[in-house]
Amino acid sequence: MIIGFWSDRAGIGGTTSNMIITGVMAAKETDREVILIQGKYDILKLDYAFSPGIRNDILKEDFGYYNHPGIDDVLEKHMNNLYTGKDFYENLISVNQSNLLYMPGSIRNNPDLFRQKFQRVSQRFFKALKGLDKLIFIELDSGMESLGRHMLNLLDLIVVNIGQGSKMIHDIKNQPILMEKALFLIGRYDSNSKYNVRNMIRRQRINEDFVAVIPYSVKYQDSVNEGKTMEFVNRHYKCLKYEEDFSFFKEAGKASKMILKRVNSIGT
Repeated sequence: MIIGFWSDRAGIGGTTSNMIITGVMAAKETDREVILIQGKYDILKLDYAFSPGIRNDILKEDFGYYNHPGIDDVLEKHMNNLYTGKDFYENLISVNQSNLLYMPGSIRNNPDLFRQKFQRVSQRFFKALKGLDKLIFIELDSGMESLGRHMLNLLDLIVVNIGQGSKMIHDIKNQPILMEKALFLIGRYDSNSKYNVRNMIRRQRINEDFVAVIPYSVKYQDSVNEGKTMEFVNRHYKCLKYEEDFSFFKEAGKASKMILKRVNSIGT
């Protein structure tokens, strides 16, 4: 099952951090392996969220971190017709004591070259992932140009990350193929805003089962920046109602369950 995380514009919906927390929470809710991949170039790489200086929460395999090139190696082998299923697993890192894995992001310093390479082999890359009994969360480049018909056909679901008060839903609702696979995730959510989720559902006439929110959490963002995401989650995700992080984990849990419910309804 391939679940794309996407936004129409960079920096408005917190796509990367949304994918990380929903992936972490989904891994706690299912026995299936959950794999996080960054299918875009970003200075803030996905693996930074799980890689503190000492790497206490990373399960190292036989060779160690720097022998796992990640997405760069996988794309390169697809381009040269050298890819095998073994290559995919060799480029994953397991987060200790969980069924969560991630693929290190690109270490190249040329975003345009990475984008061209990814677009060139995306069809082969996604088809290779289709046969795996895993939940694969993959972040895609922002912008409508990155979400062509061929990409939509390759994805099983797409989580559309939006900011509060975003008007982009008007455009998305006019694209039947996208709407068939879309779930909506409002990032950096503030329930005190007049653009709350209830008003959005009512105004946009969207099925409430297909919309979730991720409240802004300073502690969560700090943990991502410090490579201590799992430490933060494991310490606080069962916090009580009166505690500071209760709302964040309550809504993040709802978001992950929304995705898993849709996955189960598709039956892939």
